[in-house]
Amino acid sequence: MSEANYPVKSVSLGEVVIKGTLNADENRSLNEKLLTKGFFIAGSLKETTIIKIKTALFEYLNNVLQQNERRKASAYVEQYVGLKYHYLSRLFSESEKMTIEQYLLLLKIEKAKELLLQNDVNIADVAYSLGYSCSQTFSTQFKKATGKTPLMFKQDPTPARVHLNRLTG
Repeated sequence: MSEANYPVKSVSLGEVVIKGTLNADENRSLNEKLLTKGFFIAGSLKETTIIKIKTALFEYLNNVLQQNERRKASAYVEQYVGLKYHYLSRLFSESEKMTIEQYLLLLKIEKAKELLLQNDVNIADVAYSLGYSCSQTFSTQFKKATGKTPLMFKQDPTPARVHLNRLTG
């Protein structure tokens, strides 16, 4: 934002609020600059809500589960976004062509890849940190998603990690 010369009012995960308003040309120019960095401007309430759902899931995975809090993702998303989960689930599925649960699984797989590349971590610890009660369930889902067991991935880390903006079912 500073590179594009826009004064920032506040920044939080998935959201930047700038001071003032943009005209149509400024909005288009900013969006083009953001796209080169892998970001975009949410244009509608629906897009904003989808971004909030994804942000909530990302925070759930990286904060809630990492602190060994055993809360349901659905309850966390509902509280974070401030809307009923049933509505959010339907909106997300219509927009993203996958369920919130499928998206969370994709996030978990990408987080698992990140953790597995650390030499001092074992597969059971990765599984537990991602909310799995047993490493076998984790290993089965990991293999289904990547074509490799977690151990095979540790030895040969392909397929490569996917940028979170490109997660699709």
